[in-house]
Amino acid sequence: MKENKNIMSTIREQAVSRRDIMSFAVDMFVVDPGFNARVDYGNLDELAQSLAHEGWDPSEHMTGYYKDSKIVLTDGHRRLRAIKEYLPKYTKDVLKAIPCYIEEKGVNEEERVLRMLRKGTGKPLTLMEEAACIVRLQKFGLSVPDIASKIGKTPMKVHALIDLNGASKALRDAIQSQAISATAALKLAKAPAEKQTELMERLNTLISGPEGSKKKALKVKDVENATKGATYNVSGKKIRDNVTEVKALIKKGTRTTQWSAVLYGLELALGTKKLDPEYKA
Repeated sequence: MKENKNIMSTIREQAVSRRDIMSFAVDMFVVDPGFNARVDYGNLDELAQSLAHEGWDPSEHMTGYYKDSKIVLTDGHRRLRAIKEYLPKYTKDVLKAIPCYIEEKGVNEEERVLRMLRKGTGKPLTLMEEAACIVRLQKFGLSVPDIASKIGKTPMKVHALIDLNGASKALRDAIQSQAISATAALKLAKAPAEKQTELMERLNTLISGPEGSKKKALKVKDVENATKGATYNVSGKKIRDNVTEVKALIKKGTRTTQWSAVLYGLELALGTKKLDPEYKA
C-alpha cells in the first residue's frame, strides 16, 4: 500500500495539471441559454435509460465554470437534460452527484466554442450547429484560414459551412428532416437563398418519388443536375484547377502582373490567403 502511495505521489509531481474531476449535486448545474449551439439533442429518452441501467460512465464528465455559486455548463447539456427530464421515468434512485471538470481561469468564449467543434465524444454536432459555431468564431475576429487550422477542416469546408448558416428555410427544413445528404446540402447552400427555395421545390419530387415508393435523401448528383449551367454552381475543385492553370501561365512569364492578381483573388476565394489591404501584384 505504501509503495502504491509513493507511485501516485510521483505521478502527481510529473503531471502538467493535477486538477481532479469533482462531483456536484444536480441542482448546482445551470445553463447559459445563449452559449450552447446544440439544437438537435437526439434521443434523450434512450440516454436516460442507459444512465438508469448502466450507470454513469466514469470516463465521461461534464465541463463548466464556477459563477455565482453555480456551475455554468460548457459541455454536457444533453446529459443534464436527460437526467432532469427523463431519468425519473426509469429509476427512483436520485442521482446524487455528477462528475465535472471545472475550467481553469482565463478560458474565454472563443476557446469554449472551439471545444464544441472539436468534441470527439457524445453526439456530434449537426451541420447546421457546426455552421452556427463557425459564424460565431468569425464574430470573435478569426479569419477562415485561422478557423480551418484550429478545427482541422479545409478552408473550403469552412466557407461551405458559412454559406450553410445563411441557408433558406426550405434547405434548413430538408437538412432537419434528413431529406438531403450532408454533401448535397453544402453544395446547394452556395446558391442564393431564393434559388435554394426554388430548387428545393423542384427537388422535392425526387424526395417523395412515385406514390407509395420509398423516400430517398437527395445526393450531390441530384443537386448538380438541378443546378447545371447556373453561374453560382462553382465548385472548390474548379477554383483549384484554375489556380493550377494560372500558376502555369505565371511560370511562362505571360502577363505576370495581371495573372498574379487573378491568382491572389482565387486564393482568397479558396481561403488559402488572407486579405491584405496593401496587396500589390
